[in-house]
This record gives sequence, structure tokens and C-alpha cells, in this order.
Amino acid sequence: MRVILAAVGKLKDGPERALCQRYHERFDQTGGQIALGPLKLVEHAESRATTADLRKADEAQRLLGAVAGAERLIALDERGTAMGS
Repeated sequence: MRVILAAVGKLKDGPERALCQRYHERFDQTGGQIALGPLKLVEHAESRATTADLRKADEAQRLLGAVAGAERLIALDERGTAMGS
């Protein structure tokens, strides 16, 4: 199963990018054993639209374009509710 991680905002060079790269490599190494991957990371620059609503719409369209044709879509939001096991 192909896995795409699409996000708005670009990671800057530094510890966060290094950590992301480390987990990306680990995912690719172990995911294949359970038919996942390879992982594709798609970073979109933040929208430069003039209003918040236009920025959200622009960014949403670009995110949806990155995952067009996906069988399953999981969206994460920092304001979401944590799910238990």
C-alpha cells in the first residue's frame, strides 16, 4: 500500500528535519515487511492568499491534489481529539 504524507509548511533544516528523515528511512525499511510503502513526503508552501478562508481553501485543494485517487484518507489536525486504543 502506497503511503503519502502531505503537509502544508516546509520543514527547515535542523533537528526536526533530521528526525523526520530518520523516521522516513525507518518506515521504508520496516514497512515493506507488512506491504506498506515506500513513504512519499509531499510538502506544500503555505498559501499567500489574502484572507484566511482563501488560504484554507487553497491549501486544502493542494493537499487533496497530492492524494488524488487514494483508497483511504486519514487527516490529522492539531485541534483533533486523541483516540485511545
